[in-house]
Amino acid sequence: MKTTTLPELADTKSPAGADIRFIMDGSTGNMIHGTVPPVR
Repeated sequence: MKTTTLPELADTKSPAGADIRFIMDGSTGNMIHGTVPPVR
């Protein structure tokens, strides 16, 4: 299994406010990492 270090800054934000980091872009799909903020 391959491991990677996530960048400190997010690549973009989702409409719900989650920080999105792009991990992998492949010919059959992509992989992202999302950090969702707490609900207030």
